[in-house]
Amino acid sequence: MIYRSAFLLDINSFASRAIAAGLSISSGSRTSRGRSRPSSNSNSCSSSSSSRSSSSSSSSRPSSSLVAVVVVAAVVAVVVVVAVVVIVVVVVVAAAVVVVVVVVVVVVVVVVVVVVEAIVVAVVAIVVVGLVVVVLVVKPVVVVVVVVVVVVVVVVVVVVVVAVAVVQVVLVGLVVPVVAPEVLVV
Repeated sequence: MIYRSAFLLDINSFASRAIAAGLSISSGSRTSRGRSRPSSNSNSCSSSSSSRSSSSSSSSRPSSSLVAVVVVAAVVAVVVVVAVVVIVVVVVVAAAVVVVVVVVVVVVVVVVVVVVEAIVVAVVAIVVVGLVVVVLVVKPVVVVVVVVVVVVVVVVVVVVVVAVAVVQVVLVGLVVPVVAPEVLVV
């Protein structure tokens, strides 16, 4: 009986120790699990914050690139507009200068031609009047000389008139294509 009671005491003490050990193990695992959970939460928070920062940085990059593209497009548009305006102004000024030069040349030539024709007409008139006077007053020999002079003057006048006509035709041929090219097309 003594041995049995001692054996039962040993079994009871062993069982109580085993139960205590089991409780300590289970509590340790629980505490370890409870402690490990915040680490996972912290990992998830850090990953979410990093994803937010990366998304914010990626969202800021397209906006800056879009601004750069808009600025470059605006600069190119301004340069093109300025170049077109400069080209148009240069062409208009050049055309105006050409027209002014041609008109001045034509006016000068017309004035010269009119003056030359007036001089020729005056000379012819003087010669004719002189011839009439000579025929009426002076001797026949002088009349012959005067006739020869008159013939020479008439020939010179004809040559001058023909030369003036040629000059006028040439000037018209030079001026018309510049001032009124539609006349040639018609």
